[in-house]
Amino acid sequence: MVHRLGHRPLPRAARHHFGRRMSATLPVYPWRLAKPVRPMTPGRSRALAAALRARRICPQCRRDAGYCIPRSLGACVPCADNP
Repeated sequence: MVHRLGHRPLPRAARHHFGRRMSATLPVYPWRLAKPVRPMTPGRSRALAAALRARRICPQCRRDAGYCIPRSLGACVPCADNP
């Protein structure tokens, strides 16, 4: 038996269907036993800000693009348009 939600046993699972061929067994959590989300610490907040800032920096021109760089392009739009 899998233990989740504060090391309490998971009571049952539900079968969900997504379209014709895809299906999954997903756990059904007892919401009344769920613990609240832990608050964001200052260290975690700084780490999240640094990670999001790194996603906005273009690797070619090293400027802040103001948006998260798409992985499909690998660079900001002006750099991707002018190889």
